[in-house]
Amino acid sequence: MANHHIILKSYLVYILFFCFVACQTTEKKATVQPFLFPDGVERLYRINDKDNFLSTVANNSFWKQFSPLPLQPQQLKLLKALPDHEPLWVAFDAQGHFSVLLPHIASDSLSVWHNANQQVQKQKLFGKEWYYTLTEKYLLIGDTPEVSVYHDVKKTQPTPRQQHLQELQKLSSPNSVANVYLPKAVTNRYFETFFNTAVLPNALDWVSLDLFLEENSVRMSGIAFIDKEGADPMVHTTPYQTALLPTMPANVRQLSAYTFEDADKLLTNDSISSSSFLSTINGVAFAEMLDGQFAVTSSFDVDETIAQLPLLSEDFQYNFALYELNSQLPLHFFKNFVPHFVPKYAGVHEHNIVFSPTKELLISVLNEMQRGNVLSANKAYEHLEQHSASNVSYTQLANLYELPLFSTHYPYIAEHYRWAMFQQTPQNDYYVLNFVCERQSPNTLSDEMRERFRFALDDQIVMPPTLLLNHRTKHLEIAVQDANNDFYLIGNNGSLLWKKHLDGKIQSPIYQVDLFKNGFLQMAFSTSKSIWVLDRNGNEVAPFPVKFKTEISPLEVFDYDSNREYRFLVAEKQTLHLLDRKGQAVKGFFQRANGNPLFTPKHVRFNEKDYLIYSSDNGTFNILHRNGENRITVKDRYRFSANPPLLWNQQFTFATDDGKIVSVNEKGEIRQEKKPLLPPFYWGGNKYALYALSGTELSIGNQKISLLEGNYTRPKLFRLRGVNYVSVTDTNTQKAYLYNEKGTLVKNFPVESVTPIAIDVDLDRTIWLVAPKTPTELVLYTVKQLEN
Repeated sequence: MANHHIILKSYLVYILFFCFVACQTTEKKATVQPFLFPDGVERLYRINDKDNFLSTVANNSFWKQFSPLPLQPQQLKLLKALPDHEPLWVAFDAQGHFSVLLPHIASDSLSVWHNANQQVQKQKLFGKEWYYTLTEKYLLIGDTPEVSVYHDVKKTQPTPRQQHLQELQKLSSPNSVANVYLPKAVTNRYFETFFNTAVLPNALDWVSLDLFLEENSVRMSGIAFIDKEGADPMVHTTPYQTALLPTMPANVRQLSAYTFEDADKLLTNDSISSSSFLSTINGVAFAEMLDGQFAVTSSFDVDETIAQLPLLSEDFQYNFALYELNSQLPLHFFKNFVPHFVPKYAGVHEHNIVFSPTKELLISVLNEMQRGNVLSANKAYEHLEQHSASNVSYTQLANLYELPLFSTHYPYIAEHYRWAMFQQTPQNDYYVLNFVCERQSPNTLSDEMRERFRFALDDQIVMPPTLLLNHRTKHLEIAVQDANNDFYLIGNNGSLLWKKHLDGKIQSPIYQVDLFKNGFLQMAFSTSKSIWVLDRNGNEVAPFPVKFKTEISPLEVFDYDSNREYRFLVAEKQTLHLLDRKGQAVKGFFQRANGNPLFTPKHVRFNEKDYLIYSSDNGTFNILHRNGENRITVKDRYRFSANPPLLWNQQFTFATDDGKIVSVNEKGEIRQEKKPLLPPFYWGGNKYALYALSGTELSIGNQKISLLEGNYTRPKLFRLRGVNYVSVTDTNTQKAYLYNEKGTLVKNFPVESVTPIAIDVDLDRTIWLVAPKTPTELVLYTVKQLEN
């Protein structure tokens, strides 16, 4: 190793100390007295304020759960019993053996260590045997007789590794609660848990970190020597303060950002490196979302940057400039940072250019940016950014909440801290480092959707989740079915209440009924040949299930007079089966249908009259009495769309295959209105609002919404707190979108979901949202309110 890696110039030391203690200019700047440790030492603490350190490691929720240098209870008890007026060292060797080193007090005649000398002695304390001795002017206490190795340290020439550790000690700040010294490999393993990458691949053998633990937040500032200059393209560049990170989509899982004001110093064999391309950019970020990885460059002059790209074509059909790149002229510039990244498309947003391997991902990213769903609008990220450095060369950012591996192993940190950031800037022979992970306050989380729990099924989900009411607790629970035809009820805390095997896939909605009129609710639904009723413990309610010989239409349940005298209605070919709450056929009901019903007849009530309405495969629209006999005759024949009829503005309304909305009043008068709906389309509504989805055009009432290209499921209509919401799920990207009745995308959406989502309001007024994140795992999110 060159000498300049060992002997640092004094002005560099001054710069570091100025950064660390600038807020304490009235105090005398202290220095750390280095100590030569055995070469077998693997991890070190230098504790500068023992009482403060012991208090914070005992109470800091982050550090207790995930520390790079954890201390065991007996070790903490020992540290607490030692004098606290002098700094002390804590060391671990490769086998995990613990030792503590502190200045020896010659006048000590009271402590259990008062007879310490050059011999290794043994003392039992806190239920454990400790070995202690004197080495130079220090009292040394360890958990193994091998502490004697400290006596031999100065008998041999220090290794470069030992020398590097001593040099880092000199540059550490004694104004932090403690200094942590870790080998490069240990440091990379620790931070790789957050960022899925080795953050210091080009560091030398040791990393020094000054530790600041305040109010459950964690900040570490430090340095590491640079190993090989040619291995890091950023070594010779000067950092540039860009606005690149705040403009990134807020739903990124993680990203790496690089800034430079002199990009021409980057090592590259790019065909465009000789042009003005490098002189027009000042940063590049690589980010990952569910859909894949993309890159964003920040430019001094976007037009000039675009002019230097190998453009193949330009697409004008979007509300931003979209370019296809010539794959025969690859952009090797990106390979300096991410070797496997090959962009094929580019798009422009303000001063940034987005690069993507697919058009779909590019469109998704730019739409997020244009909607303002970016990091600068995320309060949790904003809280983190306040404690980060603003002018750095390299930044790693991780959304811990959205990283499945991290959130599974450390759910508390993921939920309460959300973001972690690591920053690095080369300065001459070393890297200046900064890590920050801030605990979020209720204010920063109040408008954030929070993951409450996850639940894994034994097989793939075949029925979208349904939210049901627990009649005892008044809290919500989740019902879902998997491909084994197993039906699950999941409790309010994410635990499995029960699982029941059914005779097929559930075809109907799950209705909650009170068959015994005692306030206890049961679940009623149908499979292809059965009507089921289960109590909340999963037991069958006799005489259900009621079975049929052939397939039946999905179950409809209604209560004519709101007296819990329920009616269960299904169609079996041209026969209508109407059962009472005891599972018996209702006498006097006319069972013969007019043709084969396309949907189970629906019950509607207005003007104190009951109607059953359905469309048939013979083109007739049927309006019946509650006894099944014809009530209003509609003479015309229609080609019906694949959408059930409904009651709208006190008129029986349905949609035809060619996009006409047909309304029939009580007198049988017909009105038609042509809508711009192309088959196949979705159409439906409630008494407050209608929706339609034709291709990628979604409408809610009179509000029109242009969706991204995708394959969308039937919209679901929700009414929460007097507001109508419509959700759609894109099965291509496996994302669910939620729009309010004004056509505005709700904040925190889209969310990952492979099926339509379920939404309702729980007892504590929080909004529950259930989304199957994968085919076998659903996630429950909670949010206080749905915001625009």
